[in-house]
Amino acid sequence: MWQIIRKILKGEDVLVVRQSAEKWNRQFAEKKWDFLINDSRNQGHIAIIAFLCQRLAENKKIKILDVGCGNGAFAKAINSFASTNYDYYGLDISQAALDQLKKLLPQSQLICADAENPPGFLNKFDVIIFSEVLYYLNFRKILGIYKKYLTPDGLVIISLYHKWRSGLIWWKINKALDSLLTYKVYNKNKGIGWTIKLAKIK
Repeated sequence: MWQIIRKILKGEDVLVVRQSAEKWNRQFAEKKWDFLINDSRNQGHIAIIAFLCQRLAENKKIKILDVGCGNGAFAKAINSFASTNYDYYGLDISQAALDQLKKLLPQSQLICADAENPPGFLNKFDVIIFSEVLYYLNFRKILGIYKKYLTPDGLVIISLYHKWRSGLIWWKINKALDSLLTYKVYNKNKGIGWTIKLAKIK
């Protein structure tokens, strides 16, 4: 609560958690986020996102951009499917995270960049994933930034776990989306749930 009050007094956005590349690098070096890979069975949202991408790749090869890919939780999940009818690109601000992902999946194509300022050389993608990253970005603008990197029929997959901040983020971004599918996943043992949406950007 005090953190929120301090942000309000400073005129900062209370819905966005800002972290520097150095802080992210330190967290990945300290293995803070390894549970997402090591405990993947308890990360229901990752399984749903991987399933959606697998279905989208059934009839054609697709290009996937994983924004805020971290050290590879989603990349590992989709790689476990039998089909490899996709090209995977991961973008993250943390080089430490990307180094870990590259060891996990050497064939992955990785870009170290601030997600809010993606490099101009990015290609067009059939699917762009925002899994558990919108808390850390300017979610009011990020979909508009990435719309130009989608193919004409391109889709986004967005996942947010259930907390007070998530409901407000969905409320803000839903008007920019044409939602096609919505999934809600709950892990009773961990006491956590996620909402996952497959959508077009208007």
